[in-house]
Amino acid sequence: MDLALQRKRKASALNIRSIIIGSSVALFVISAAIGLFSVFRMGMINTVSRSVSGEIEAVTILGRMKALSQELRALDVQAHNAWSDIERRRHLDEAGKAQEAFSSAWSAYAPTIVGADERILAHRLRKAWQHFLAVEAEATALDRAGERELADTVFAEAFQADAVAFTQSVDSVLVHRQARAFEQMAEADAVGATSRLAVFVALAIAALLTIAISWFIVRRVAAPIATMTRVMARLAENDLAVVVPEGDRGDEIGAIAGAVQVFKENMLHAKSLEDEAAQLRIEAEQQRKVVMHDMAERFEETVGEIVGTVTAAVLQFQGTAHQMSAAAGQTASQSTTVAAAAEQAESNVRMIAAAADELGASVQEVGRQAELSAAMANGAATEATQTIAFVQILSGAADRIGDAWSS
Repeated sequence: MDLALQRKRKASALNIRSIIIGSSVALFVISAAIGLFSVFRMGMINTVSRSVSGEIEAVTILGRMKALSQELRALDVQAHNAWSDIERRRHLDEAGKAQEAFSSAWSAYAPTIVGADERILAHRLRKAWQHFLAVEAEATALDRAGERELADTVFAEAFQADAVAFTQSVDSVLVHRQARAFEQMAEADAVGATSRLAVFVALAIAALLTIAISWFIVRRVAAPIATMTRVMARLAENDLAVVVPEGDRGDEIGAIAGAVQVFKENMLHAKSLEDEAAQLRIEAEQQRKVVMHDMAERFEETVGEIVGTVTAAVLQFQGTAHQMSAAAGQTASQSTTVAAAAEQAESNVRMIAAAADELGASVQEVGRQAELSAAMANGAATEATQTIAFVQILSGAADRIGDAWSS
């Protein structure tokens, strides 16, 4: 069962490191995708903006070319109608500058030509300009040759017709480029609108993915860690009934749960050992009380027996001492009687005088021994009394020991 669970853990292991790395990679990919998409859309907007700018610049150049052609025509007319050579020369110089400005404008416009239609229109514009310049040169040459009437005819007819043709050509190109400019502006607006929408959608998707990743991290990592923290806090409070969750996971959280479970089991084992030790202490205390009570009872009985034996012995010894004292007194009395009889018989029985003297000495020795025996009997009685008092003290101590054991 444990082996199957371990295999399941290994097969489905998704550790915190993998979660963090995967989340970081996912967020990086999302950010990079949004960045690349934004760069791409900005590139499109820039391209369209450059196109619009190019169209506006081309329209501006064409407008300047049209204005220069009108200015050149006005200068040629003024030079034709000038009252003096100086004024005519000044107008002609200004006309030459206008032609140079037109040539520069054409050089700037030519690279912006796009498409076959515009090339045709530009070719017509070029031809109209060249024809306009040719008529203008012819009219100027007639003026210089003094052919005023012919010059007037050229200015009034051919020059005006070429000016109108050139203006129409310029207007055709202007209309074409303005239409393109409007198209480019509309395209720019469309690209801008779609770009804004696309960016909003991308940001919404990124936000949803970020929320999903955050929710996954919280559910998979933060919430279990918080749960394990609460479990460890309850274990620290010696709450051994708490259940350790997440034990079947194959990542670091599962390892932490396993370690906490082992810690809990060790605490349970320690508590069981502590309970057993407390029970053993209670039983030992009870057994000690029983043993002490038995010892006190046996000691009391033994002391009682000793006291009884000693008391009986003392009483017996006192009786013996009294008997010995009485015997000594009787012996002393008899000795006195014998001494008196001896004194009375001294005069009559000379033969036994030495024997009587020896008998008197013996009797005196017996009296001395009797007195000594009486003194020893009295000492034995005193010692017996002291022994009885000591035994009573021992009996009181035994009673106190029994009371202390009972309490």
